Amino acid sequence: MRIPIPALLLSFLVISPLRGQTGNVASQTLSLEVKPVSTLSVSGSPAPFIISSIEAGVGELKAEDRSTRYAITSNRNNMKLAVSIDAPMPAGTKLLVSMLSSKGLSRGPVDISRAADPVDAVTGIGRGSDSEQEIVYTLIADASVGPVPPQSRVITLTLTD
Repeated sequence: MRIPIPALLLSFLVISPLRGQTGNVASQTLSLEVKPVSTLSVSGSPAPFIISSIEAGVGELKAEDRSTRYAITSNRNNMKLAVSIDAPMPAGTKLLVSMLSSKGLSRGPVDISRAADPVDAVTGIGRGSDSEQEIVYTLIADASVGPVPPQSRVITLTLTD
């Protein structure tokens, strides 16, 4: 059987580069690690709480703000979101915070009026992200409270385990 010369040359051209590459192999070792990562952000800013009217016979004055949102991302399980305030609220007033969550258990409105130490607002937060979650601030003043001059408080949110 006779093999045509063009076919023989073609097979030589195809096989020769493959034979030459057997010595051109390299390998590397890749090290990797995923560290525990958690992030928290807040958007929006509560409007000033101004109580300027009362209904007859009502024992409490209330003002509420729903304009702020928070977002968290974590690759850890069983995280919690705690809230604290930088200074106590004036006598006869309370500040409640409620934080909704699709990844954890909201504790409903929590009183942070005198919470120099953080108070848990959401517990059992699982891995993943939870974005655009509502923060509800409620100011409650006893009807017998006299005028309170304008002032501000810093609310701190802490994502921890």
